[in-house]
Amino acid sequence: MKKILVVGLLTSVLMLSFASIAFAFHEPGGAVHAPPLVTTGNINKIFDNVINALFTLLLIGAAILLIVAAFEFLTGGGDPEQLGKARSKIIYAAVAIVVALLAKGLPALFEGLIRTGV
Repeated sequence: MKKILVVGLLTSVLMLSFASIAFAFHEPGGAVHAPPLVTTGNINKIFDNVINALFTLLLIGAAILLIVAAFEFLTGGGDPEQLGKARSKIIYAAVAIVVALLAKGLPALFEGLIRTGV
């Protein structure tokens, strides 16, 4: 008997709490407010912010790599191994910059082509 009473009380409390949540999205005039959901516009903004941050980090990393490579190139003292390492770092930095610019520019190019119908 006590078990049924406890289950009944818990059920009624839960039902009342769910009802209060449901009424929280209604105004007295009958207007309904949708619960805050993530929309595709928000997801696109988040995605764009992440891409912009990665783009910035890649360019900063490439610039730092170029500075380090230039320092190694200048302080190499004619050692072919040091000069080879510095040269490869400069190539890696150049490739990183090209990849970053392509990753940022190609979507805009394709979007422009799609919108103009070419």
